[in-house]
Amino acid sequence: MILNGLEEGRIMSLNNSTQIGRRADPNNQVILAHDNRISGIHARITITGSEQEAILEDLNSRYGTLVNAKQIKQPTPLNIADTIQLGVTLLYVLPEPDAKVEFLATQSISNIQ
Repeated sequence: MILNGLEEGRIMSLNNSTQIGRRADPNNQVILAHDNRISGIHARITITGSEQEAILEDLNSRYGTLVNAKQIKQPTPLNIADTIQLGVTLLYVLPEPDAKVEFLATQSISNIQ
């Protein structure tokens, strides 16, 4: 669920492969058009294996992708309660009742200009 900003209250569940970006691209399943620091095609979260592990990868975005405040350079496993930063948007990884992964997004990080 998005906690604030233009899309407050929106809940986003992940598919087996969920691409995230700013522009309305047919390959982007999650569009975060309100954040100018998110690339048109920014990142992908892939759910793999019987354990439903979520893997985040940056898709050569301009400003990068961070997990728990550290920039990722290669596909990175996600854990429950990890924070993901795309542009100035924060995503929180939460468990779903069926053990897949969903995330919450918040807009506007005060320490990013």
